[in-house]
Amino acid sequence: MLHNELGDKVGVGKNLIGFAGIAMAEGHPERATRLLAAADRLIAAAAGSLTVSDRAEYTMLVESVRSVLGLGPFEAEWASGTSLSLKDAISYAIV
Repeated sequence: MLHNELGDKVGVGKNLIGFAGIAMAEGHPERATRLLAAADRLIAAAAGSLTVSDRAEYTMLVESVRSVLGLGPFEAEWASGTSLSLKDAISYAIV
């Protein structure tokens, strides 16, 4: 990911949100949840923020995966995603 090479962690986070949307569309809510959690942690750590439209997409995806998985499984997958390193999150997104 070019954003990673440029040190743009917010950009990487936005890419992870995009990959989460793809995962959800392909019927993989667990994967989407992990990617969203990794994106959330990365953007927060960079003290960055999302645009209004990016925030809306992110919020919609989070609500969607939580609804599909249920609260317990969602929280477990979220915890798994927040523990991913930057390198592991990128690898997980592009596999």
